Amino acid sequence: DIEDGAEGETKQTYTTIKIDEGLISISFDPDDDTSFPPVVLDVTPDSVAGKHDIEPGMWLVGYQGAEDDGMRLTGVWTPAQAAAWVAAMDEQQVRPLTLKFRRKSCLENCVWVPPELEKLGLQMVQDKTVTPPRIAADLSEDRRWRKAGVSNGNFIVDINGVDLTDMSILDPKVRQLLGMRPSVITFRPFGKEGEEAQALAQRMNEEKSFMLQQPVMLNGLPSALVLETEVKMDHKDGDLLGTRVPRPCAALPPVNHPQALNLRLARSGLMDVRGIVKNRMKGDDGDEDDFAGRPSLLGRMEDIMEGRTFRTVDLLQAGGQVGG
Repeated sequence: DIEDGAEGETKQTYTTIKIDEGLISISFDPDDDTSFPPVVLDVTPDSVAGKHDIEPGMWLVGYQGAEDDGMRLTGVWTPAQAAAWVAAMDEQQVRPLTLKFRRKSCLENCVWVPPELEKLGLQMVQDKTVTPPRIAADLSEDRRWRKAGVSNGNFIVDINGVDLTDMSILDPKVRQLLGMRPSVITFRPFGKEGEEAQALAQRMNEEKSFMLQQPVMLNGLPSALVLETEVKMDHKDGDLLGTRVPRPCAALPPVNHPQALNLRLARSGLMDVRGIVKNRMKGDDGDEDDFAGRPSLLGRMEDIMEGRTFRTVDLLQAGGQVGG
C-alpha cells in the first residue's frame, strides 16, 4: 500500500477490476498520441471502476479478455491508443474483461527511457536476496539518472507497469524488462511498501536538517527559533484548545500589514483586555458556530456604545505612516 494525499489515506498500488457487463466507463485523452503509459482522464462514479476507487491520474498497465491466457501489458500504450481500445471493447462487447491499474506514490520518481538509449548506465546491487532491484551507482556519462532525481540506493519497483517488488536483479524477467525501449522506469527510496513510512520520515528529517542550516525556514520562521517553537507546540493550550485564537508563536507578525494583526474571539469563550481567553458558555451540540456562546446585541455596536469609543491609531515605520 502507499500513502495517497494529504489525508494519509492508505490505498493499494495496483488495483485489478473485472467488468462482466455494461460499459467500461473510463476515458483517456484521445488526442495524446505521444506520451505513455495511458493515464486515466475520467471515471464514471457509479461504474465498476468508480466503485473500486479507480481515479483520474492512475495508469492502465494491463488487461485480460476471455480468450487471453494471461495479462497483456499496456504500459507503453499512449492515451490515444487506450481511448481507441476502450471504444473497440465497448463496441464489440468483449466480456468478461479484467483491467489492471497502478496508482503512483508521491515518493516515486518516474523516468522515461527513449528508444535511442542503448545502455542505461546503472550499476545494480548483484544480490538475489535484494528485492526489488537496488541501484548501486550511476555510471552514465551524462549522469542522466542523477539529474532525473534518482539516487544511489533507490529501488526499481516498476517497469512499464510490471511490479518488481518481489524480483531481484538476477531474475531473467527483470533483465528483459530493463532492455525494453521505450520504457518508463519507476524508482522510489524504499523497497517493500511497508517501509514507506520510514522512508518518508527519513526524507523529512533530511529536508529539515538542510533548512536548519539556512537563516530562515520556508515558512518565514527564523531557524534559531524553530526548536523553541516546537516546544511550545508540544504544550497543551488550556482554554485556547479548540478555539479560533491563533496559537502563541515566537515569530511576531509584521506591524506594517494590519490585516495580519487581526484576532478572532475564541469559540465558546470571552477574551478580556489582557488577551486571556476564558470559557464562559457553551452552545448547543449541533451549533457548530457556537453563536450562543458569544456576546450578542441588537443593531450596530457603534450605535449602542458611547461616542468616541472607536479611534484610528496610525501605525508608523521610520516616521512614515504604513496603516491605521
